[in-house]
Amino acid sequence: MRNAAPVENQVEYSFELNTHNRTLLDQIQNAKRRSEALRKYPGSFAETLVALQKERKLSNKQLADRSLVGEKTIQRLRNDEEYPTSVQTVLALCVGLKLPLPEAEMFLGKTDFKLNSLKGEGYIYQCVMGACAENSIYEINEMLKENGITPLGSDPDLQ
Repeated sequence: MRNAAPVENQVEYSFELNTHNRTLLDQIQNAKRRSEALRKYPGSFAETLVALQKERKLSNKQLADRSLVGEKTIQRLRNDEEYPTSVQTVLALCVGLKLPLPEAEMFLGKTDFKLNSLKGEGYIYQCVMGACAENSIYEINEMLKENGITPLGSDPDLQ
């Protein structure tokens, strides 16, 4: 087949190293290390947030800029396990931390929030978790707003 003459209307597929594919390839190539790291994260949401920021070398200010979650809110979430939050804040942190889907699911799993894919908003937020490693908070929020879904983040002044 390899030496056969090309057939008219034959579609040829090739791998293009674009931004999306580069992100996915990085996730695949680092899967073993990342899956082992998932088992090592602390049990609590606050401790895991601290560990994720440290791993990514992100200050509270940098994470605030990338997630639209206020700096003081991030500080409180890091220091007070009982600090009230919202699913939009947690997902915004996932976006700001650029978490691949398995890590975003692990992080969300340390909260009391559950996304129900049988409901429109839950389904959409699950799709957003799959895009955390690639899209900016601004791109995601623009799509959410256009579709009547509550945007991510906790700082309305930044949205």
